[in-house]
Amino acid sequence: MQGPYSDGDDVYHLLLQQGYQEDEITYMTDKPNTPALLQPTCMNIKYQLARLVADANPGDRFFLYYAGHGIQVEDTNGDEFDGWDEAIIPTDWATTYNYRDEGLIIDDYLKEACVNTLPKGAHLTAVFDCCHAGTIMGKLHIRARFCNSL
Repeated sequence: MQGPYSDGDDVYHLLLQQGYQEDEITYMTDKPNTPALLQPTCMNIKYQLARLVADANPGDRFFLYYAGHGIQVEDTNGDEFDGWDEAIIPTDWATTYNYRDEGLIIDDYLKEACVNTLPKGAHLTAVFDCCHAGTIMGKLHIRARFCNSL
């Protein structure tokens, strides 16, 4: 898939145009010469998600963008009305995890790591450009109050 590379570059440059500083942006990619910590492996993605919201305070605003592969897997905890969890696929799902579910980033994990940990008054805008992204952050109340334009 080549589209996510250009999409990621476009979003990165858009964030810079909107006033974000380079040191405020973490850009994970599997492009050649990307530092190991920024390769989108399962462990690295989980680490960077935790880092994103680690010091969140009321009034803080966060932006998360994912472009890549998405998948549905059988829901194991019974919280999905359709019986399926949505997930994003890290680059090492096939190699490290041999296509096992524990190598995926499941929607339940995304919601717990990125939403449930935010203090009241902190805001996260998350965009998932992948298959099965419809409820990947759970069934959240969606508002565009803080995103007037880009």
